[in-house]
Amino acid sequence: MQVILGNNDKWKIEFVQKADIPKKTWGDCNNKTKVIRVRTDLCDLNVLDTFLHEMLHASNYVCFSEEFVEQTATQMAKALLESGLIKVVRE
Repeated sequence: MQVILGNNDKWKIEFVQKADIPKKTWGDCNNKTKVIRVRTDLCDLNVLDTFLHEMLHASNYVCFSEEFVEQTATQMAKALLESGLIKVVRE
């Protein structure tokens, strides 16, 4: 899957297994390769939270602090899931 973020940059989104990503990591964002990876073995809230977290990093890699990204992604993930507007689907 690809998304446009930041300054019209195309980012590839990959949903990966736990073994495919560094230990104790739920996701990552590579600014050079424009790839976001998110583990699929997490609970729905953590999959969505991690996805939003990494997208926030990608959309503004320089200006957003880690604290802002963590808090914002978690708040957005909870609100989206609780509202029923979004569901996490695993293929």
